[in-house]
Amino acid sequence: MAWKTSGISHNGVYDPVTTTSDRVFIRDPEDDGSHWTGRTYVTLRTYHTPALKNFYSKIKSRTSPRCLLIGLIVTLLLLLLVMVIALSSQEKAHADGGHATKPFMYEQWVKKETGLNFYPVGEGNSTYIRYSLHRPEEIDDYTAKLDMATKRYESLQQIGDDFVDCNTTYAPSDKICRETLQDFGGICNSYNKYGFRRATPCILLTLNLPLNTKVRAILPKDHLYVEAENALGDDYSPDYVGVTCQAATSEDAKNVGNSTLLDHNKTIVYSPAHGFLAKAYDTTSDKFLPQAVMVHFNSILNFHDVHITCKAWGIAYTSQNENINQEPFSASFVLRIE
Repeated sequence: MAWKTSGISHNGVYDPVTTTSDRVFIRDPEDDGSHWTGRTYVTLRTYHTPALKNFYSKIKSRTSPRCLLIGLIVTLLLLLLVMVIALSSQEKAHADGGHATKPFMYEQWVKKETGLNFYPVGEGNSTYIRYSLHRPEEIDDYTAKLDMATKRYESLQQIGDDFVDCNTTYAPSDKICRETLQDFGGICNSYNKYGFRRATPCILLTLNLPLNTKVRAILPKDHLYVEAENALGDDYSPDYVGVTCQAATSEDAKNVGNSTLLDHNKTIVYSPAHGFLAKAYDTTSDKFLPQAVMVHFNSILNFHDVHITCKAWGIAYTSQNENINQEPFSASFVLRIE
């Protein structure tokens, strides 16, 4: 870079300063400790193009493949971030005041060899039964699970001398008490998708007990009698192990719905109404068929996780009259309809 400086002339007039650059920085010499000699110091400083400008210039000119790659990666990351935020906002809005919870956040379902089981099981074999009314494939999935669970209750599966129709006074110990799909009500069947497409899902409960184990209703002599009678109400019977399904908390109870809006005035319907026939478990047959109860939920509010706890109010005992349980058999799950 060409430039020219001059000191003070003999006649007291400064010589002109010339330079080919239009960026000249005049610096006080005291800034760097220089000794003042009466001369004017002129420092030229050229300003380089910023690194960011160079970066984008390279991208623009396509002379740097590395810069292009970095730019592409940054762009993709930004797009991914925008998509995640958008999906999160959509899910929150879709929940309409509820809270979306993933299935793996709930405990895994484990079949009980002794106790109360429920069907269908949620996604990922969890206790979380969640489905959308706008996704037929999800409804079909639960329907298929219930078809499998109820297959042994088909009439064709109970033909033969081993099966008999039992009641509160007749239940031969060497026979199997018959229970068929007709005992589960008019809605809770495969044809009606077990109520799932109507937003009134049916849940099948089975009471499993080891062979040679009997069960009876909770009687006045038992410490749970008052609690059982209050819970079962008019459905209490000394010949049956009564069943109740209730919201687990007061908050869940708000999402079970209002029974006054229903024609039959019941938010939950049990079929058979009295529960499990106790005499059906007084059998020695190795082809024992566990008794079942279909529970029809008529008014679960959409977009809410509703925690449900079901109980079978009975006491199981061995042939030596030893009680197996001191509390009701129970099973818990979560219903969510979207």
